[in-house]
Amino acid sequence: MFTIDHPITGAKIEVANKDFSYEINWYDAKEACENLGHGWRLPTFDELVEIYHKFIPYDKGNFDDCDYWRSTKHDGQESYWVCFAGSRNYSTGGSVGGHNTNANMNRVRPVRTL
Repeated sequence: MFTIDHPITGAKIEVANKDFSYEINWYDAKEACENLGHGWRLPTFDELVEIYHKFIPYDKGNFDDCDYWRSTKHDGQESYWVCFAGSRNYSTGGSVGGHNTNANMNRVRPVRTL
């Protein structure tokens, strides 16, 4: 089990051990996480940044070098993904962009509050 401390609330967040085995659009990703039960969901932007800082630089957590869906927009923008690719912005934990939530397919790493 992987855990992080939520950077704002301090709550313990469990991070799934692996991604879904397929890429999926945002709407289906939200539903698939909820269907896991027991509070599983897409991570928030802040949680993905914390995941990035805790795991990615150390090659822990089996993360792919690609885009991951998150649960919410960031700063009111139509941006629902964070990129863990080599060109990432190290100050924020990833590049942020505005993929089409219905058409684009990205990776999913579910989380839940413990």
